[in-house]
Amino acid sequence: SYGVIVDSVSNVLRVQRALLKESGKTADGNDAEFISGIYNLNDGDRLVMKLDPNKLVSPEEIKGAF
Repeated sequence: SYGVIVDSVSNVLRVQRALLKESGKTADGNDAEFISGIYNLNDGDRLVMKLDPNKLVSPEEIKGAF
């Protein structure tokens, strides 16, 4: 396992699972493996991507950090 340090967090949301649309494709059809889904909030006024932390950083990058 690993941790991620960030400079700041601007917002934390609590959302219903029913609003999640699982996705692995971007709008232009390219694979976006690190995006595991998109939440459609406020009837489409706001879209929030759900990221898969295990796919954001490769095992090689993690090993190289230590």
